[in-house]
Amino acid sequence: IYYSAQWTDEFNEELNYTDVFHAPSGDVDTEYMYTGRFMDYYSGEGWGAVRLSLRGGNGMWFILPDEDVSVDALLEDDDVMRLMSAGEADEGEYVRVYFSVPKFDIASQLDLTEGLMELGVTDVFDPDVSDFTPMTTDTDVPIYVSEATHAARVKIDEEGVEAAAFTVLDAPTSMAPSDEEIYFTLDRPFLFAISSQDGLPLFAGVVNRPE
Repeated sequence: IYYSAQWTDEFNEELNYTDVFHAPSGDVDTEYMYTGRFMDYYSGEGWGAVRLSLRGGNGMWFILPDEDVSVDALLEDDDVMRLMSAGEADEGEYVRVYFSVPKFDIASQLDLTEGLMELGVTDVFDPDVSDFTPMTTDTDVPIYVSEATHAARVKIDEEGVEAAAFTVLDAPTSMAPSDEEIYFTLDRPFLFAISSQDGLPLFAGVVNRPE
């Protein structure tokens, strides 16, 4: 799967600045993109969120835990999970948001074997019982799945978002503005989700370190 889209309102590179990102492994200097504009700001107990629009009707959510709340705690929050999985949130407040987000290029890789086995998908991993004859009879060598891996990479910059994912099965996805102002700086681990027009998640993840 490959996805690429530009922001509806691109960041101005001249406003970029370097500052500290508080990663779990220690503070690191990183390059931030910055914009100040009116947008909907969403919040819940222990978190805040904004959505940046992408051309074509999709969007990207950025969910920041409060300073005394961990990303892991947000992953157990029903409202956050509803936002990330379905793009659903209670009505936001239309305010001027001063938004800073680090440019990032992150990747992850997961071994799906154990999860598939827990779901009952076991025979395909056993060369003695796997049966792929509905797919092919062109070999006398037993066919079975020896590896099930999913990998994803997401990158954002001033122009937009680029993301890719693949799975390997190796055989031997107008309100009036408020006077309030929000400073929303993603300078510690945060969640993101790239969602479709219908709110369905295309890519989602955690940024623990921007680089």
